[in-house]
Amino acid sequence: MRLLTSTAALLATGAAVLSAPLAGAPAAKPRLVSSTPAQVGLRWTGVLASATRPTVVARLGASTLPVVVRRMRAGRYRLQAVFRAPGRWTLIAGRHRLGSVLVRPAPVRLTNALDVVVEPTRSLLVADFSNRVFRLSGSRLTLVAGNGRAGRSGDGGRAVGAAIGFPVEVAVDPRGGFGVVHDERWIRHVDPTGTIRTVAEFQQPTALAYDAAGNLFVSELLGGVQRRDAATGAVTTYTGFNRPHGLAVARDGTVFVADTFNNRVRRISPNGTITTLADRLNQPNDVALGPDGNVYATDYESNRIVRITSTGVVTRIADAAGPSSVAVGTDGTVYFTERNRGAVRQVRVATLTAFKPAQAGVAWTAVVVSSRRPAVTARNGVTTQGVAVRALGRRRYRLRAVFPFSGRWQLLLGRRRLGVVTVRPARPLVSSLPGAQAFRLCGGTGVPYPQYALSRDPSTGALWAACRQQTLLHRIDPQSGETRAILRLTSTPYAIAAGLGAVWSAQRGPVVDRIDLRTGRGSSAVTGGGFSYLWTAAGSVWAADDEASALKRYDPVARRVVAGIPTGNGTSALVEEAGRIWIVNHRDGTLQRIDPATNTAVTLARLPGDAPERMVFAEGSLWVTGRGTDLLRVDPSTGAVQATIEIGAGGIDVRAAAHSIWVAVPTDDEDRRGNPFLDRLLRIDPATNAIMETVRPTGRIVVNGTTSTGDALWIADTAVGRLYRIGR
Repeated sequence: MRLLTSTAALLATGAAVLSAPLAGAPAAKPRLVSSTPAQVGLRWTGVLASATRPTVVARLGASTLPVVVRRMRAGRYRLQAVFRAPGRWTLIAGRHRLGSVLVRPAPVRLTNALDVVVEPTRSLLVADFSNRVFRLSGSRLTLVAGNGRAGRSGDGGRAVGAAIGFPVEVAVDPRGGFGVVHDERWIRHVDPTGTIRTVAEFQQPTALAYDAAGNLFVSELLGGVQRRDAATGAVTTYTGFNRPHGLAVARDGTVFVADTFNNRVRRISPNGTITTLADRLNQPNDVALGPDGNVYATDYESNRIVRITSTGVVTRIADAAGPSSVAVGTDGTVYFTERNRGAVRQVRVATLTAFKPAQAGVAWTAVVVSSRRPAVTARNGVTTQGVAVRALGRRRYRLRAVFPFSGRWQLLLGRRRLGVVTVRPARPLVSSLPGAQAFRLCGGTGVPYPQYALSRDPSTGALWAACRQQTLLHRIDPQSGETRAILRLTSTPYAIAAGLGAVWSAQRGPVVDRIDLRTGRGSSAVTGGGFSYLWTAAGSVWAADDEASALKRYDPVARRVVAGIPTGNGTSALVEEAGRIWIVNHRDGTLQRIDPATNTAVTLARLPGDAPERMVFAEGSLWVTGRGTDLLRVDPSTGAVQATIEIGAGGIDVRAAAHSIWVAVPTDDEDRRGNPFLDRLLRIDPATNAIMETVRPTGRIVVNGTTSTGDALWIADTAVGRLYRIGR
């Protein structure tokens, strides 16, 4: 028993000895499973293997950084950290060294670009709010001055190690190197070797520039513009500016100044004379010279970059959100910086190297310099005009255009403006109608129709003429007779009516379109039926539906048809006077009065003639004519014919103008065919009902539409492309 007991005790003891290392053994050390290099300022992640969640820190010299530890799964943890400085950081968990992380420096970047200039090498110098100056070559950004700290230090040493606090302007020195304005006080210079030194001290300097001789120009917030002679150091002061913020010096020594709070750009001639180049700007705060000889400026409060010609013409070339500086490369590329933006933007603009005025209707040409073939259009208000572009040689292109009317036409490259072409009025035309003025109009309508191609807007007085085959709509100034706008339509109008804020077009079909005068875009207003003629009267649009022998009344405010009024057969004329409306139906010859209050038609009479189809109200009477119909003077109350004036076979149209009644008359043969070829124009005295004058054209005139402006009669010949005005 003792032996057994002793053996059992021995075995128990041995078991205890053997089991001791297992029970008291330390756990496995945490170890990094994966780790990648890091970058200053960016989040780094790694994976740690550990039996328990450790506390991890990163250490670089005396600097420590806590590392976030998150459990992924049993035995695996994710490490996360954002390192503040470059170097090899050691990761430590308790007293265990886990490994190291190589942290690379953050890439150089702009934080708030304040000023940009172009160097002779085409690279850019950028003054940045981070107390640094950078060189931008393509997409490569390198530091050329400033260590990122405020203040002023480092004179005589490397510029990249110097303190340059708040640099606001840089300028290329033609003798080499560049200058910097900083801390609202100092002018520093960095020579071609990269050495920096202080060259001048001013009171709140805002900009600097050098001329070819190295003379320094500095604008001061409250002190005008100073010139510091490079040889003697003598200072010359130019006054009369209000807080100027930008300078540029031309090759001939002319200094251009952004006279910021006077809202203009001024120039100082080499002899010291100060003149204004452009005014009516909105706080311009920088200027630059382009290879095209134009001045480019930032218009801070208008959020735009503008180009100013030698004659002071200002053109917007780009939009910018609070632009602070502008520069132009030798290839015409425009660079600019914006408020609180860590980037430099560029606009590739083809530049005009040859520029001259044009004359309406005559071919105009100019030459542009562009890195590639530009797609150019011309615009005047809502009117656009194609511009032909032909290559002349390397980077040179000839522009050619025929401007249809006079005015200031903007040349556009996409949405960017190249400049302005001043177009003079066209040469006067020889009139085919004796005693009348002739003006150019669109041609190509074809004969003989339409006959309602001319309409007057009673609210604006403007005339509108439609060209059927060209799908064009011309707005004509009744004072000058000149076209002032051209709208391109999507449908071919047969008849138009102007008024109520639009031009209304019938296509001789089931649709009446509303044409927006600001955009030229058409939209369907009335559908269904067969519409040939339409008018505006009593605040509504009236469309004759030939298929239904009805008159559709359209409300332009409610944008819907509010009435369909049964009428006679073939409504072809409608006139309004003092709220009363009359219509003539040319197929059955009936004269009807429309009551706008009840939307009903009352037949007054059946008029004589084959097809009475045109009518006007004047001198208290209705005047009616048409194919096979003399000129009838009709009582508007009863429809009784008061007088018949013999005019021949019939009339094309009738209008009242200059206290006379005018009737356009064709030949007998053309009247039978229904062709509106003018044989003679008759002027009738409404007091005597007698023909006072007969005007015969010297060439063929197609009467595609007539209207009156009170003092003059207008005839549109859209087949030949002429507009005539005659008055007595």
